[in-house]
Parts: sequence; structure tokens; C-alpha cells
Amino acid sequence: MLCAVLSGCAAPPQAVVWELNHEAQLTYAILLLDQSIRTDSASGVIEATETLLDAGQAPLQPLIEAGSWLLLNKEPATARLLLQRAIAQKPEELTLHMLLAEAWLDEGQADKAVEVLETFKKRYPESMQIQQELGILLYKVKRYKEADDVFSKLSARLVTPYTRLCHAHALMELGQPRAAVKQLSIALAAQPDSDEIREVLAGALVQTGDTAKARALYRDLLDKSPENAELRLRFMRMEIAAARPQAALRLAREGKSSHSFCLSAASLFLDTGRFSEAETFLRELLTAPNAPDVYKIFLAATVFEGRGDTQQAFGLLENIADQSPMADRVIYLKAQMLIMEKNWSQAIRLLEDGLKRYPDNPDFFTMLADAYVGAKDTAAARRVMDKAAATHPEDMDILFIQATTYDLDGDQAGALAIMERIITIDPNYYRALNYIGFKLADTPSDASPEARKADLNRALILLRKAVSLAPDKAYILDSLAWAQFRSGQLELAWENIRATVAMKGGATEAEIWAHYGDIAHSLGKTKEARRGWEKALALNPRNSEELRGKLNLPPAR
Repeated sequence: MLCAVLSGCAAPPQAVVWELNHEAQLTYAILLLDQSIRTDSASGVIEATETLLDAGQAPLQPLIEAGSWLLLNKEPATARLLLQRAIAQKPEELTLHMLLAEAWLDEGQADKAVEVLETFKKRYPESMQIQQELGILLYKVKRYKEADDVFSKLSARLVTPYTRLCHAHALMELGQPRAAVKQLSIALAAQPDSDEIREVLAGALVQTGDTAKARALYRDLLDKSPENAELRLRFMRMEIAAARPQAALRLAREGKSSHSFCLSAASLFLDTGRFSEAETFLRELLTAPNAPDVYKIFLAATVFEGRGDTQQAFGLLENIADQSPMADRVIYLKAQMLIMEKNWSQAIRLLEDGLKRYPDNPDFFTMLADAYVGAKDTAAARRVMDKAAATHPEDMDILFIQATTYDLDGDQAGALAIMERIITIDPNYYRALNYIGFKLADTPSDASPEARKADLNRALILLRKAVSLAPDKAYILDSLAWAQFRSGQLELAWENIRATVAMKGGATEAEIWAHYGDIAHSLGKTKEARRGWEKALALNPRNSEELRGKLNLPPAR
């Protein structure tokens, strides 16, 4: 060896490799995790967690801390992969399962989140904690009936106040406020200082009609937290519903410390048709020095809607300078009032001037198109929306209105092409799904049988999806019923059209009642058919002569 060294031909020295034993690996990983969390190093947290898992027999708490940190720092996919490895090593640890469910939730996978806890429940069916956590998760993902079923099977002596709170929320969503009041009352007895429980209880009492008890709770809560604007608005909403608008006005006056609350309160009065209280409140606000222009805009809307006084409404708006940050809203409201009065020409002039000042404002485009449609100039409306679509090519609402102007202008092929483009960009844009589905169901009868069948099948697919995306829209369920009628699914069509007329807005549309009559007639329900056609005719539809023919009535004079 000496010779080798002296001759300069020795091999290079080898690096020293430290072989850490199991305990040293765990210690290193825990120290790295602690340092990484303190320095917000995601890569360090991941390396530390992988080292813990590779070492095996890792302590539980560092794994929980790592998973929680990753979720808190918006790394759900990474957290999920690491938590799945941790659970493989510690399948009995509920906390890890709860974190994994949370990771799936953060990734938008609610069903997989529920599956995680359901799997744990099957493995440990006697665990009350997993049943409570599963019920809470089911409530959070809006599976209210399943949540109620789980909560109802829990042992009463082991249920926590928070679990009862979640159960009460689920019961209220299921339309069972009295059962919710029972759960909340027990929870409040166990946790009498909880303002959250008291607030939810007040809301449940409102739903049961017990406004006296709800009022006492709201009053007590507001006395303790007078700056709670959301609570104050809920209290006001209850008083308005109880025909006590002056009490609501007093609440508004007591809470007018912020502009955002004042606007919300004024909006509440307007939305509930309490124009007198809205006007009184807004005029009081305008007496303050440097009152913002938005109060004048709200007051102008109130004067117009409540008293129909266009002149005074315009006068209020004239007091707002052209340099005001609200100047565009002034133009918008003026145009809105002119359109409501069917003063199409003046509205068009105002909006065209507005677009010169605010060329990118989408509201001006859509309102101008509306004014042109009112003036029976659908070609001009179409040109306006073509320009809007060029300016806002990814705005689905703009594209949808553009398509409707094509339809109104007699170009149904062009309208359908735009609608197809919309659902290519956004497959969940339910208004376009509904439009295409309804048009396919209404394909002219001269289409070939094969083409007709294909159109109806696609219409049903699109409309079922639209209904799932917007289950509260009566006009969409009506479209599905009509497609089912056209495809010969008469019993399903009858079930859905009956549900449609029972929905909000469903009983005020002539076309829906006409469909009701046609579907009933196809099933031999003569009395119901006449009822549908008569209700449709009473709403002054465009096809009144057709309906009169179905009812064997003479033509209208």
C-alpha cells in the first residue's frame, strides 16, 4: 500500500455513509417536520413524512400534524397520498381517516370522502365517534336524509352539542323545524353559553312560526353583539315576514354603522316590497354629510318601484356627477326604468351613449339588446350581441344572450351553433343544455325516424343533466317533461309536468300550462287537459287561438 501511495496511483477516498438506525431515522424525520412546519417548507414536510412512513412504526402525532399542515396549505392531493400510506400502517386510527376524508373533500370528491368514513364504520361498528363523524360529514356534503338516519341511531347520552347542531341543520333542510328545535334545545341545555346554537335555534323557531321566542333570542344575541350585521338582517327578515316592518326599520336604524349593512338593509326592504320603509331609511341616510351616491341610486329605485314616480327618480339621479364612481350605475338604472316603461327609443339612445363611455360594460350590451328586442328590431339586437361576444368571447352569459337574439331574429341554426359552443366550453351551463334539449325535442315531424329518435335521446340526456344542475328551475323540468312526452314516455312526462306547476314560477307560465294540458290529453285525462289549457289561455299566450281550438271555443274577436 505504501508503494501505491508513493507512486501516486492510489484509489480516491470513499465517502463515509452513515447508516441511521430506526430510532435515529424517526428522530431525524420528526425534527425535520418540526423545522419545515415552522419555516412553511412544503418540500420539507413531504420529505419528513415520507421518511417517517419509510421507517415504519412511526408515531401517530407527527403524521397527523403533517396531514393537517398539508391540508391547511392547500395541498390536498399530496396529503391524500401520504395519508393513504399512513392508514395502511395504522388502519385503526380514526383521525387519519378523518383527515383523508377532508383531503377528498378538498379535491371535490364528496362521495370518496364519505366512502372513507363508511369503510371505517364497517370495520368498527361499535364506535360512537365514527358514527358521529360520518353524520357530520353527510350533513356537510348535503346528504341530509342519510345524515338524519345516522344521527337518529346515536345513543343520546353520547351525542355532543355540536353533533346535535349539525343534526338540527339537516332537519331544517329536510323541512322538519320542530324536530330541529328539539335537538337545539337539548344542545343549548348542555352548552348554555353557545351563541351559535342560540342563533340557529332562533332560525328554527322562525320556521315553526314561534316568532315570540325567536324574537327574544335575537334580541338577546344582538344586545351582546350589536355589530353582527348578518344576525341583524335575519332578525329584520323575521320581523318583515311577521308583518312588523316598523320593527325592522328600528333594527335598521340601530345598526347603521357601516355602509355595507345600510345597503343590505335597504335591499331587504326593496326585495320584500316594503318601499315605504326603504324610502324612509334611505332619506335618513342621505341627511348625513358626505353620504355616498349609492344611497341616491337606491332611493331612486325605491321611488320608481314603490310609487312609479319616474320624474322624481330621474331627478335624484341627475344629482350624481358624471365623474362619480357610480356614474355607470346611473345610466344602467335610468335605462332600466325607461325599458320598464317601454320607452324603447330613449333607452336605446341612453345605452348607446353609455357604451361609448363604458365600451367594455357587459350589462350595457345586454340591456341595449333587450331594448332593441322591445322595439322589434331583432337584427339590431343581434348586431349588438355579436359585438358583445367579440369583446367577451369567454363570457357564457353573453354568448347565451347572443344565441337568443339569433333565435328571435329567425336564425335557429345560428342560435343552436352558439349554444353548442357554450356547452363545449362549459358542459355544465344548464341554460344552454336546456335550450338545446328543448329544441331537439321540438324537431319538426318531417325528420327521418332515425334522426328523430337520435334527437330525442340526446334531448333527454341533456335535459336530465340540466335538471340535476338546476333542480329549482321550473322551466327546465318542464322541458324534460316535454321531451318525455315527445318520446312517448307519457307517465314520466305527467309526473314531471305536475311537479313543474307546483314549483315556484311554474304556475305562472302559459307554455307550461299548455304542456300540462297536452300531456294530460294524451293520457285521456280530459278534465286535467281542459284545466291546463284554460290556465294557459288566461295568461294571454301567443298561441291563444290554438288553445281556443283545443277547448272548442270560438275565435277571439
